Amino acid sequence: MNISRNRFSGLILAGGKGSRMGFVDKPLLELGDKAIIQWIFSRSEKHIDHFLISLNRNHSKYHSFDYPLINDLPGYANGPLIGIYSAMEFISKGMAKNKPTYLITFPGDVPFFPEKLVPKLMIEMEKHSRDAVIARSEERLQPLFAVWALTAKQKIKYSIEEGLFGPLQILSKLNHQIVPFEKQSVLDFFNINTQKDFKTAQKLLKNEQKNYE
Repeated sequence: MNISRNRFSGLILAGGKGSRMGFVDKPLLELGDKAIIQWIFSRSEKHIDHFLISLNRNHSKYHSFDYPLINDLPGYANGPLIGIYSAMEFISKGMAKNKPTYLITFPGDVPFFPEKLVPKLMIEMEKHSRDAVIARSEERLQPLFAVWALTAKQKIKYSIEEGLFGPLQILSKLNHQIVPFEKQSVLDFFNINTQKDFKTAQKLLKNEQKNYE
């Protein structure tokens, strides 16, 4: 199935505080020969032409990527769902370079994911036209690796106004589909939350580099 790639924009969710790592910008941490955000781009840019970056601080550090930087809308508690909704508002107001139908999201602290993840999520969304298509690894749902239809914006807004700020919390309110993925390596879906996680990822990458070249 041919993917209409112009209907998709990527959204890097880089708004986390990094409090367990001394409030660092985790997407900018150097892992091997790239920053975490560059690892995300390197695996997804072959399928996606346009990106947005969701963040709330240190904007100057991200200017070199030359993608729009989206602040969370005021009046809401911070969280990934706010970042997704804020990006949808940005697009709906005609401020993006393209006019996508869907957003495909990536957590800014998970540098590695299966090579087929992006095209498979895109294909499933185009085939079934859900509000959301969510990835699942062997262990758990990966709700920030997902495709979100912009037509679901109002449902997401209502959920936020009800006090729901995480993607998992709103799935019951959305017409959604779960797509399973097998890991290609132990690094796939590895979440870097702490300094210990970061050191573990550095060690694992030395052994797994061939899978990510």
